[in-house]
Amino acid sequence: MERWKPAVEQSAREQRLLKLAGKSRKLFVFLREHRHELFDDAFQDELEAMYRQTGQGQEPQPPAMMCMALLVQAYTQASDAEAVCLSGTDSRWRMVLDRLGADEDEPAFSQGGLQQFRERLIATEMDRRLLERTVEVAKRTKGFPQWSGENRPKRVPSKPAKERGPRQEDSYPADSADRNSMAPLV
Repeated sequence: MERWKPAVEQSAREQRLLKLAGKSRKLFVFLREHRHELFDDAFQDELEAMYRQTGQGQEPQPPAMMCMALLVQAYTQASDAEAVCLSGTDSRWRMVLDRLGADEDEPAFSQGGLQQFRERLIATEMDRRLLERTVEVAKRTKGFPQWSGENRPKRVPSKPAKERGPRQEDSYPADSADRNSMAPLV
């Protein structure tokens, strides 16, 4: 299985994007600046353990990159179809997924692949581990102070925000264990 090895050093283009994103989309900045810490070798070992090693079927996308896509998808409240499109067309998405140098309009993953990965992540309880790890890095680096105390996500949504239906103010309690009830990552 291919391991995700995103660049640590920021290109001039990434620095310009980070400056623009930092004004309104701070999670993009945090994820780009700390992705190498978030997805270190030990955590990537944990993610790869979700897969059987039979050698059959298509080679999956690197699990760490797919986790990054799910974090950004929840943050932007994009549907699966939108996430696929944005992974190929939106510079901020491409930056955090380490795909700025790749074919410009080529999506990083398929819609089915994203859905299957989310299901695998939830079935193995790695969704909790992903969020715990992200909050842990955010606290240690003070890179995303919005996730301090109780104001942090608890689960990866089992469905993208736009597929869960309209949000009613009292329908998604932040501490609910229901995977469909997690508010978007803000």
